[in-house]
Amino acid sequence: MPYKDKKKQQEFQKEWIRERRRKFFEGKKCDICGSTKNLRLHHKDPNKKVDHRIWSWAPERFTREIKKCVARCEKCHQKQHGEERSND
Repeated sequence: MPYKDKKKQQEFQKEWIRERRRKFFEGKKCDICGSTKNLRLHHKDPNKKVDHRIWSWAPERFTREIKKCVARCEKCHQKQHGEERSND
């Protein structure tokens, strides 16, 4: 049943996504440096990426997309994308 108050619905959704992200990254580390802080998803092959906003997807679709990803700390993730841009 949807919320009558749109603001409450948005707050619920944001919290639900935050919790899903927290649980997903729990116990994971950056595949480059081993850091456990500020983890992000990194698509191993950008050509196979459907989208980057996957946290609210249904479990089956979410799982399919997550299999294409690795955990990266923010620093390594940014470095990787910086190198990809400079190679274009």
